[in-house]
Amino acid sequence: MSNVSVETLEKLKDSMVGRRYKHFKGRTYVVTDIAVHTESDEIMVIDTPKYCALCVLRSGVLHPFCRVNNRDITDLSIRPEWCPLKPLPEKMKVTGLYNGEYFKAGGKLPSYKIGWNDCIDEITGGNADD
Repeated sequence: MSNVSVETLEKLKDSMVGRRYKHFKGRTYVVTDIAVHTESDEIMVIDTPKYCALCVLRSGVLHPFCRVNNRDITDLSIRPEWCPLKPLPEKMKVTGLYNGEYFKAGGKLPSYKIGWNDCIDEITGGNADD
């Protein structure tokens, strides 16, 4: 769990989102959102690459490795399962019948689903597909 407070994250987000920054490799980008790396509490602002060869968190030429978790990269043409960059989870459906059978089968409370969806909206600025 992250030790970065919600207030700190919001202040950083307010000060960074919409601004242009120059990447150390020369590319200019506009920040659309920020996230907290859950293992190190570092704020990360990156475009998630499709595979390791395009990742800004990769180091090494002869022996490539991931700088986030210090693992060797054996194939630069894929994004391995152990990659620390995870896609945003899907929103939960908040319709249906909520009875005893639903909860016995492990179903989540409607309030949990609504809270989950509110979090996804907060992360995406309300732009996630419903």
